[in-house]
Amino acid sequence: MLVTIVLVKTNPMVHYPSRDGGSFTYIGSLILKGNIPYRDVWDQKAPGIFYLDALGLWLGHGTRWGIWFLEFVFLYGAALTGFTLMRNLWNNVAALFGTALWLVGLNIVLGGGGNFTEEYPLLFNFIAVYIFWKSLRSPNNRFYDFILGLTLALSFLFRANNIGVQISIVLTMLIVAVYKKEIKLFLGKMVTWGIAALLVLGAVCIYFWIQHALGAMIEATIIYNFSYAGAQTDIGANLHSGFRKLGYPAWIALAGYLLALFILLRCFVKYHSIDEITLFLVIGWPLELVLSSLSGRNYSHYFISWLPVMALIIGLLFYYFTPLVFNPELLKLFNDRAYQVLPVLIVLVLFFFRGDLRTSMDSFKRVLFDRSAGIQLIEPIADYIRDNTDPNDTVLVWGGQAGINFMAQRDSPVAQIWYPLFVDSPISPKLVDGFLHDINQNKPELIVASDVAYPADIPPIDAPHRDVQVSHDYWISRDTAKLDQFFVFFDANYTLETVVNDYRVYRLNGVTK
Repeated sequence: MLVTIVLVKTNPMVHYPSRDGGSFTYIGSLILKGNIPYRDVWDQKAPGIFYLDALGLWLGHGTRWGIWFLEFVFLYGAALTGFTLMRNLWNNVAALFGTALWLVGLNIVLGGGGNFTEEYPLLFNFIAVYIFWKSLRSPNNRFYDFILGLTLALSFLFRANNIGVQISIVLTMLIVAVYKKEIKLFLGKMVTWGIAALLVLGAVCIYFWIQHALGAMIEATIIYNFSYAGAQTDIGANLHSGFRKLGYPAWIALAGYLLALFILLRCFVKYHSIDEITLFLVIGWPLELVLSSLSGRNYSHYFISWLPVMALIIGLLFYYFTPLVFNPELLKLFNDRAYQVLPVLIVLVLFFFRGDLRTSMDSFKRVLFDRSAGIQLIEPIADYIRDNTDPNDTVLVWGGQAGINFMAQRDSPVAQIWYPLFVDSPISPKLVDGFLHDINQNKPELIVASDVAYPADIPPIDAPHRDVQVSHDYWISRDTAKLDQFFVFFDANYTLETVVNDYRVYRLNGVTK
């Protein structure tokens, strides 16, 4: 029920695709047509999100409901794994509060449309912590190490910054190995981790090499992202932004983090031992803070990666402090006879979240029994494009909102859907030249200006608005982007046709519909 409530944020009948999520969905639709990311359509994200969206579209018969279903499976798996771990570590009370509060945090930062690269690896990262806990009880079991290596590779294939949990586990294992003088055991574990990760990453590299896209993938996901990550890192601003956007779950977790520090120091000083899970938590949250700060952008969805560690920190806090607040007999009932308490919890959820649950139920009923009424929300600009172009016509969306291309069922004429580029990088000139070549060779029927949706990021396309660019702090470089060349092309070939919900639509000169 809680997962369904959170995923109202991604319900295709309630929200349009987000800017990032819409681009991933569009690329997924191109994959189903036989296109290859980086070679035929460019984005700097790792390939996992594109192929997962392609699977979702295949499951949903071309609709976003297949992607929503995968979001539900991944998020439910993450919540169930985290709950099971916290129940085994502590008790039902800790597991319930830890799970509920991290889902509240996710609900705050997920954003309308969802489908973010930080969202799906939650499952892999919760599995990693669960397997790490299991491995502590069987340190010589290499199967656990193999699974941990797999989770590292799978999280990395969505976004490199998503592997904070795995890095924290490795650092924890290293510190414990040094303390216990078990370096040989640690090195053996790392070899197993490496083999597992290389099996996955190597298979992906072989696939893209066969498709003649390996070099382009490395350029996009590594070279370009190094420039993107190093553009404006600001850890202090990221810390402030994370606590502000996550709200009270983050502040509760901060109290839990201070408790974890106290427990760790007490164990070391009084008992001369190290509690591995507590050490992992103490290492993990600061590391996630650093990893989410690398680009300096502070988008809300960047803080999704904090949630696995936050969940356990909150669970630890409630494990220690609920006996001080609640009647021991009540806690005993909750922990020993959970199924007697379950109906009360269900009634509370139904009461407080009845609006979100009703929205979900209405959507499910339409998907199952009334599909003719429409089962996904389409932006008016996408309807206009579809009504005023032919299926084989191409449409350029100025500013990278390729979700409009997906909703309109019209392909972009260029591989570089993200133009202008946000940062300079060693491959930017090549990407820009490719964009200019593609658009000159395949003039789109329509150009849709979406700068109104992100005025702080995207320079206006038409001459009357361009003077704003001189004083505006855009992320892109005018020289590298060669905007003047594109503007000359645009002015010579396109005329304003109409405005749909603030989206300006320009048609190729000499063509009428």
